[in-house]
Order: sequence, then structure tokens, then C-alpha cells
Amino acid sequence: MRRLALGLITACIGLSSPAFAGPGQAIPIPYSQADAGAGAELRSHASVAVSFLFFPCSKSSAWDAPIARYFGIKDGLKDERHVIDLSIVEADFNYQMTLADVACADPKSPEAAQRDTLNIAVVESALDRLEKNLATLEQRTLSEGQ
Repeated sequence: MRRLALGLITACIGLSSPAFAGPGQAIPIPYSQADAGAGAELRSHASVAVSFLFFPCSKSSAWDAPIARYFGIKDGLKDERHVIDLSIVEADFNYQMTLADVACADPKSPEAAQRDTLNIAVVESALDRLEKNLATLEQRTLSEGQ
């Protein structure tokens, strides 16, 4: 499964990879085991945001700002390793959604606005932590001279 995910990510970001990369064969992407470890916190925060932002139920216009903020963060990524991390998070979420039957609450119910307010606060907090983590990772990269 990991080989397939890496192959898809590689194809999506325009890098080449061998048709089959088996045990002991390197996939030529700039992403190491250390990068995977360093990106764990980033992926953790992103997965919280993605699971709320892209949950397949209708959303009120109150979600427009957090969705735009996420894409602003994503579009502003400078380090290819972070692009890979977010691609992994999104691919994992999309896969999980293929395994689930989703029951959506009525978006016009009295509780919908309260639910949106609470969920948006969770997303904004996750995006705050994501941005802080990205800044830390970028600073670390600059200090290491990479």
C-alpha cells in the first residue's frame, strides 16, 4: 500500500519513479525516513483539519474561510517534502472515505450553526498548529543549510 501511495504521490508531483519499486529499490524522491519522522507532527495537524474540511456533507458558507486558509497554506508550501506530507494526508482521508458510509445531519437543523462554530474552531486551531509546525520545519531546514 505504501508503494502505491508513494507512486501516486510521485506521479502527482511530476517526478519519475520506476514501474515497480520493490524491497531494497529506492524511489527517486527527495523524502527520507528522517523526513517522514520530521513531518509526523505536520501530518497529524493536517489530518485533523482535512477530516473536517473535506467531510462529504454539505457545509454552510461559514466554512469558506477555513477551506480557503487550508488551500492558502498548501499553495504556499516551499519544501517539496511538505507537499508530499499533505498529499499523504489527503490520500489517506480519501481512502478512508471509500470505506465509510456517511450519514449527514440536516444542515438547516437548529444545531447545525452550533456544530459548525465548534468544528470550525477545531479546524482553525489545527491550522494554527500546522502553520506553526511548518514555520519550525522551515527554520530548521534553513539552519541546517538544506
